[in-house]
Amino acid sequence: ESEAASVLHWWVQAPEPAHCSARRSIALAGPLQDELPARLADITADADRTVGHRYELVVSFILSDKLLPGALEWTRVAFDDDGLPGDPMPLNQRYPVTLHWQRRARASGEGGSRPVNVWRQALDTLTPRIARDFGANVVWLDSGAADPLRAAQELLLDQQGEGICISLGAQADAAPDRPAQAIIECLRQGVPCFFWLAVPPAPGTDPRQALCELFALQKASDAPAAIGRRRMAAKPGDALQSLRMVWDEPGHLPPPLQLESPP
Repeated sequence: ESEAASVLHWWVQAPEPAHCSARRSIALAGPLQDELPARLADITADADRTVGHRYELVVSFILSDKLLPGALEWTRVAFDDDGLPGDPMPLNQRYPVTLHWQRRARASGEGGSRPVNVWRQALDTLTPRIARDFGANVVWLDSGAADPLRAAQELLLDQQGEGICISLGAQADAAPDRPAQAIIECLRQGVPCFFWLAVPPAPGTDPRQALCELFALQKASDAPAAIGRRRMAAKPGDALQSLRMVWDEPGHLPPPLQLESPP
């Protein structure tokens, strides 16, 4: 997604180069929220035709921080099923969806801004841990701590630890174009993988244990797709339905040149 949300770039990335596609660019004539449903219908239909039965299709949005609050993964889409009738449905009920911060996705070389550099430092600890493919263990933000995110980061990056990602619990966006402060701080402080609940849990319920156990059962390298599949099957009222996830681990980011290449 472009910074101004006036151009939509997309491509298919697959393990085999023969099944990848060149980057395509679509100029948006109107507001993103108005055009995205029809554009996603066309893009997912083209992507399905490209990968065929060979791979599971997973959707990744590469977004600016201003677009992160947009909940684009809940866009209702009338999918192209060879003309078979059906009602529009949320994108993340059809495909696993993961979010990425474009500043990290575009980062190349050794230099970078402070948020990019501290992200790289965190990856030095977490990437080998993810490669061992144990569970995607969660460090849950402790709202009672004096500095909750710093405390969670220290647990996450402890050399003897096994954490992979941080949960921010329930977070309400500050404004339509401004994420919750905890999300901004995760981007600023370089937390590679984190998630939050866009809708507070029902009164008297606490999804912490269930979500931590669910993540721990998934291989760390496959966690975004695996959790996305579980979210697709979640029942109404399940906290998993409102889960949003940023997963900026190199194995899930496109090659930087893909973002910079001409249309």
